[in-house]
Amino acid sequence: MLRWLRDFVLPTAACQDAEQPTRYETLFQALDRNGDGVVDIGELQEGLRNLGIPLGQDAEELLKSYWLDNFAKDSVNPGVMVLLGCGALSSTCGQLASYPLALVRTRMQAQAMLEGSPQLNMVGLFRRIISKEGIPGLYRGITPNFMKVLPAVGISYVVYENMKQTLGVTQK
Repeated sequence: MLRWLRDFVLPTAACQDAEQPTRYETLFQALDRNGDGVVDIGELQEGLRNLGIPLGQDAEELLKSYWLDNFAKDSVNPGVMVLLGCGALSSTCGQLASYPLALVRTRMQAQAMLEGSPQLNMVGLFRRIISKEGIPGLYRGITPNFMKVLPAVGISYVVYENMKQTLGVTQK
């Protein structure tokens, strides 16, 4: 998948030929720590953290710290609504980043059920979606996903923070 990102999406986004070396190729090589030509999830997470891009719980903690530094008035407890907001915003960012891949996965599963129809690979399906529906087509159906995920993640983050406080866990 990440090989596809390197060879198709990144050069296309930069409006450059896939054969021409780009700054994205340099980024890919920097992320590929073990030099096997594939960036696995561990390498990607480590690379994003090294670039200062928060992931998952890190994003929620970053948002909470920002709120406490800039808006809290003599309080270390941000309150339930702020925690819900931090969890929801973090989840929204994650959904926006990963939803196109989930959409393509779902469409690939659906096309496998249709006999006699051409079976497109992931790259072909991305190209077809973008050519027929444009970039917004990659996010078709994200609203119900938000309605499902945002409350769940927000509530989980509130419970997480309250349990940290109850158990006396302190920030590093």
